[in-house]
Amino acid sequence: MAPVGATGAKGGAPMAEQSGSDAKSDAKSEDKGGPKGASDVLRLGLAAITAICVLGVVYLVQGTGQGFKLTFGDGGASVEVSARDSLESIVQRALDEDPVLATGDLAQLGFHSLSSEALADALRRIKPEDAEGAAVAASLREMLWDLKGPFALPGTLAGADKRLIGALEDLESIKSETGEMSELLAEIVLMSVDRRGLFQPRDFAGEVRRLPGVGSPGGHSLVYVCPGSPLAGKNIRITLRHAAVDDPDSAAMTIFPGLIVQDPNLMSCPGSFRRLTELLGGQAAQLGLDAEAFARLTAGAPPGSLPVRGLRVSFTVHPADYTKLVLPPT
Repeated sequence: MAPVGATGAKGGAPMAEQSGSDAKSDAKSEDKGGPKGASDVLRLGLAAITAICVLGVVYLVQGTGQGFKLTFGDGGASVEVSARDSLESIVQRALDEDPVLATGDLAQLGFHSLSSEALADALRRIKPEDAEGAAVAASLREMLWDLKGPFALPGTLAGADKRLIGALEDLESIKSETGEMSELLAEIVLMSVDRRGLFQPRDFAGEVRRLPGVGSPGGHSLVYVCPGSPLAGKNIRITLRHAAVDDPDSAAMTIFPGLIVQDPNLMSCPGSFRRLTELLGGQAAQLGLDAEAFARLTAGAPPGSLPVRGLRVSFTVHPADYTKLVLPPT
């Protein structure tokens, strides 16, 4: 390898000799505390050492083919690299050698494995309003709308909770690109009007008990529920199925409409409160009727066909119709 030469600042002549004027200039520089010639030599020397190192590595890799050792993971692991290796093979060899350290280094550069939870964290930090994240955010949302990839059915919304309600409510304020309201919002509204899909009337299980000493004011049929029930204020239709003990073919049912109310003094329900998710899962809600309403519910049942305690019923809940069934003013 040829030695690296150093030239003077002006004429490109070798710096083996110095003219008298240059010597005087350098002496003047030294008098001021800044040895110009020494700093130039130091700077050029560092450049020469760097060049020799780079050329040495190239010569080692390409000339001899012996390669060198590449460390990663802050020096925690290493792999042998030769001139014949591609970038892909080097990365794969590092992953094979120590996948934890290798993926850690790659993650610092923004590269994540599809099987890594760090990828999900990186996607979660994407900001759709930023130019860099807009395209990725749009692709992920399109994937969700198509129910593809990680959003494929079944179970797309399994484990989802009320945090998604905000996204649905947001449909009221966001218009589509054509200036019209969201087609998703339109379909949801139609489903609610038709009472189909998610909005179809649901049968819940219930257990009715008689509340002594209570009467429904103004002839209204009140159905008491446990305090805190989300069903309070809604209309209810209770269905009681019954049959004669000795004649199963005599099965019949009684439909009892009413208005759901709550009064902690009448029904405190210690330990028996049911959340709506539990009711949807089949657990029975505690319902209370005054003596008169209880008598009307059970009037059509043959004697001995009903249990003494724990009267099992089914019921549906409907939006409150304040034009037909309302509580009188207190």
